[in-house]
Amino acid sequence: MRDCLQELNAKSLAKLRQEEFDILNKIDAMSKETDTSTAKQIHEFILTSKEQITANEKGKVFKRKRFIVGLDKILKNNSDRDFAEKVHAQADKLPKSKTKTEAFVVKYSNGYSSDEITARLLKPSIASIEHITPALRDGGCNLANFMTVSKDWNASRRNRPLAQYIKRHPDIPENTKQYAQDIMAAIKDNRLTGCDWYPYVLKEKIFNESEGIIDIDISNYHIDRDSAFKNAPAEIKNIYKDLLTKNQKIAQKTN
Repeated sequence: MRDCLQELNAKSLAKLRQEEFDILNKIDAMSKETDTSTAKQIHEFILTSKEQITANEKGKVFKRKRFIVGLDKILKNNSDRDFAEKVHAQADKLPKSKTKTEAFVVKYSNGYSSDEITARLLKPSIASIEHITPALRDGGCNLANFMTVSKDWNASRRNRPLAQYIKRHPDIPENTKQYAQDIMAAIKDNRLTGCDWYPYVLKEKIFNESEGIIDIDISNYHIDRDSAFKNAPAEIKNIYKDLLTKNQKIAQKTN
């Protein structure tokens, strides 16, 4: 497999560089919309990044993740959050080996064994536990704040608020609703036991974290609310009550 990737390397590298340049140019053009100081910092950062892409030498290699971290530092104190979000959304389009063929070929055609390449191809499909409200934003480490997502999705979201992340990934509401349906089906088939209350808490937790954007329909759930919470831990019951109170205020704002 490594030999196949090495044959594709040159062509893939050319396409990858062009796509990276195009995105950097768009970010550079966007910088004209903000204050002069920030625009200058972004422009200089873009020039340095282009040099890294062109050089592609040890110690000077362009790294997507490093670029986004550097951009974060520049935009950290920018008062125009809409501008910062727009720039971040553009930077997120930079090719990555997880989702872009050319980036994958360039990265794994050198220094990786065929077994490592195969393992990497399988990695995105492996499930991961996601904090609905990120831990760094006071999200609790309990089942009421957990849902299963792909490792790729989890790593991509980082600590962004869900309402903000949805703007970049508009398929999230439908995927989340389908997740809830799958959970209810698993409970009904006894494939998931001991957490009959979870669909009710999930509905309110997602509504809260998405700021009312995602309203999961669980009207087809076969267990009524009182029965579902009958044996629920006191902590879960308190979390649910607190969410109901908070979500009343969110519903009033969105209506």
